Amino acid sequence: MKKSSLLPIVRSLSVSWPPDEAFRRFTADFARWWPVRTHSIGGACVERIVFECKAGGLIFEQHEDGRRFQWGQLREWDPPRRLAFSWHPSRAPSTAQEVEVRFHPETKGTRLELSASGWENWGRGAPRARRGYDLGWGYV
Repeated sequence: MKKSSLLPIVRSLSVSWPPDEAFRRFTADFARWWPVRTHSIGGACVERIVFECKAGGLIFEQHEDGRRFQWGQLREWDPPRRLAFSWHPSRAPSTAQEVEVRFHPETKGTRLELSASGWENWGRGAPRARRGYDLGWGYV
């Protein structure tokens, strides 16, 4: 499969918060807005979602029995302007997508621009997986 055959998913969202607060809500408050019951490995068994706010930090879910499932790892950390991370919930890191989020100041808040690329890393199921993820994000 050609790398150019699957375009990145790109989304934009404006919020009323200044960039530093929008960045904090997206990262440090990740577990508050992420839809754990429907978008996790363990569903009701998830005890917590962790987003380690630093370059090299992990994104993972921990179940009530103590097991952890890595979702990704932070590659770039530039608060409050930008972050980038790999994304491979319950899959091998070699199949990861790369997610980049940029925070642009606006007159009445911040515009977030999210891009998810590297769909070809998924392998044969990449087109179907990309369509499934192309539904937007529940960031609030």
